Amino acid sequence: MLWTLTRELRRIEDGAAAADDLTMWQYAALAVVEREPVNQTTLASRLRYSKNRLVHDIDHLEASGLVTRETHPDDRRSNLITITDAGNEVRARIQQRIHAGEDDLLHFVPTSTRTQFRNLAADITDGLRAADDATA
Repeated sequence: MLWTLTRELRRIEDGAAAADDLTMWQYAALAVVEREPVNQTTLASRLRYSKNRLVHDIDHLEASGLVTRETHPDDRRSNLITITDAGNEVRARIQQRIHAGEDDLLHFVPTSTRTQFRNLAADITDGLRAADDATA
């Protein structure tokens, strides 16, 4: 039941990120570090994404001025990834495009139902993140 919706949402996310020369994974990394700076291991874990593949994405984000990578103050063997003001602007712009794309995709669903769906999806996501954090 969710496969078709997920496929279409992924298409929207890919296009929204590509408009700023980013991949969906790079946008997702910005969304994670927007909440709080994290090290690369934590970022990979939260994204459920390969640490090795993430290095290339962080390199791109850093070269584009969207994140900084500095030695973690509590662990010199680790890098702390922090979003920049420019990164936050790009993240917000992509998020707006995604929401507009979702609204276009779901135009036949009443606005109040779309809002309920977004809230439900956010609650599920928060619950899954909390479960991940508890097991980490």
